[in-house]
Amino acid sequence: MAITAPLPRSERYSPDPDHALTLPSHYYHDPGIYEREKEEIWFKTWQYLGFLQDLRNPGDYITDRIVDQQVFVIRDKAGDLRAYYNVCMHRGHILLEGKGNKTIITCPFHAWSYDTFGALRAAGNAENVAGFRLEDFGLSEIRVETMANMVFVNLDLDARPLGETYAGFEEDV
Repeated sequence: MAITAPLPRSERYSPDPDHALTLPSHYYHDPGIYEREKEEIWFKTWQYLGFLQDLRNPGDYITDRIVDQQVFVIRDKAGDLRAYYNVCMHRGHILLEGKGNKTIITCPFHAWSYDTFGALRAAGNAENVAGFRLEDFGLSEIRVETMANMVFVNLDLDARPLGETYAGFEEDV
């Protein structure tokens, strides 16, 4: 049996993708590259979040995270899917965990309450704050679309539609 030595370091990496065996090691731990990947890849592409069967009834929700961003999808009272960042607009506390059903989403920190359309419905002591308007503090919406009974979200509000991005996906599944 022949024993072969590993390639010298200089031959393991090539800027030509057809000849590259690996990336230089700093690509895997450089904080700048990580931040760029988050901003240019993870936050601008469609991400699978769950199955449509978990969102059958008004108030059904599922949660997940995209890298360091907490998100959730909920079926609103009209029967449509909506997706939001999973943080209260007051102090940024996580609103929901796992999956379940809620017709009113109440923050466990200061009890701000939102409906399934993302609108703030109640905020403690709000009536005593000059100029405070509930309609100014709704949840931050993100994109949600479905394909092949799967739910996808995209943090980029200007992203191409899921069907354009993954044309032919449904036929392949």
